Amino acid sequence: NRGMWDPANGFPFLSWDPYLTVTCEICNVDKDDHLVVICDKCHSGYHTYCVRPVMVVVPKDDWLCAKCSTGQPNAIPFGEFAAKMTISDVEKYMHLSVLHPEDIVSSHNAFRYIKSDWRIPAPIMSKQEYDKSLISFVAAMHFVGMTSYSEELLYPEDQSAKKEMNDSAIDVDTIRPLSKRNAEIFRAFKNNLKAGAFPPIKVVHDEHFGFSVEAMVVMPPHTLIAEYVGEVVTMEQSDEIRSDSLMVLLNTGKRESSLIIDPTRGGNIARFLSGINNRSLVSRRKANVRSLRFDLDGHVRVALFTSRRVEPGEKLQYDYNAGVKGKSLEELAESGFYDTSNFF
Repeated sequence: NRGMWDPANGFPFLSWDPYLTVTCEICNVDKDDHLVVICDKCHSGYHTYCVRPVMVVVPKDDWLCAKCSTGQPNAIPFGEFAAKMTISDVEKYMHLSVLHPEDIVSSHNAFRYIKSDWRIPAPIMSKQEYDKSLISFVAAMHFVGMTSYSEELLYPEDQSAKKEMNDSAIDVDTIRPLSKRNAEIFRAFKNNLKAGAFPPIKVVHDEHFGFSVEAMVVMPPHTLIAEYVGEVVTMEQSDEIRSDSLMVLLNTGKRESSLIIDPTRGGNIARFLSGINNRSLVSRRKANVRSLRFDLDGHVRVALFTSRRVEPGEKLQYDYNAGVKGKSLEELAESGFYDTSNFF
């Protein structure tokens, strides 16, 4: 305003918001301004719940709408991206020597399961289906920008969260240890993964719904799918992360010591399982997976497992907000609550 005529000295008290009159390009309704994301190229606005796939959080980095992202150098459809992947890419990314599945020793038949037991998934025996499954894992992780694969919780040196902070005894909730038998089954499941015996699942993508995980064969109730892993950060640090895949690991009631799992840079396929709309009875009935925080050797871990029989081709879905019912809005925010009211 320097050099402009302002005899009343009013310029310091004026403000201009270029996005004040922006309405959602899809629904044309002027509401929920805090849930409107602006395209960094055309500057049009969109509700996070109107775009497809639905966005759980407003992105912190640059974002382009569907119209502006078309033709961008990196705007290749996932199907084309995945089609270029080979089993050699899998071996390099997962640091795994891929064998014929018949040569992999799996412990899924080492237990006589009873009703309350977790189950180790029966591995894929077809070489073609096995390769298809692993390629879908790596293609999805690459596509979303994950730079490393891991089946363990990661504590990067550049983060303030340390492994010794993960103490199940200080959680505000009672974190129960696994039974001796389920602890044994869980460890055997983890050893299977190291040997290359993965659950019979694949990651798929739909332009309207985003990523999801499908069963490739029948999976009985209580079948282990994955441990939820990624980089461990404090809840305080997670304020700077705009990810729709954060998972509460430890809740001490204090932001500086509560821990969050962030799979943005590293982790496994657990982040791709779909969430249900927990405000919709129809959607809640689709849930076929449960998450469980449990104590193992004094540390909190998170496992995903089937809650009922899952049929081939069925998407794996669970309640992202399990365990936060009955809490206030403030408590929900502190618990890492996701607004899933616009999920299908």
